[in-house]
Amino acid sequence: MARIRLNKDKPMSYNDFVKNVCQLTSDRESMVKSLEQQLLSYELKYHMTSEAFYTLYNAGRLEDIHDFAVWAGKYYLYREATSRNR
Repeated sequence: MARIRLNKDKPMSYNDFVKNVCQLTSDRESMVKSLEQQLLSYELKYHMTSEAFYTLYNAGRLEDIHDFAVWAGKYYLYREATSRNR
């Protein structure tokens, strides 16, 4: 995930800081929307929610196929992006 870097030797103006925060928020919202669409396609294809899938996958109760590895990765990223207090 993108970050804003602060440098005490080269302070950022308030306006630049606000612009950076707004850009990060916009990027994060776009990423979350994209992940939601991708997760929905897996849910429809495999007839289960991403949450149920992830529980089964992590318990080793599903076969080890490429789609499942990708789905698990996307769901992990989605949870990380949506669980942080913003």
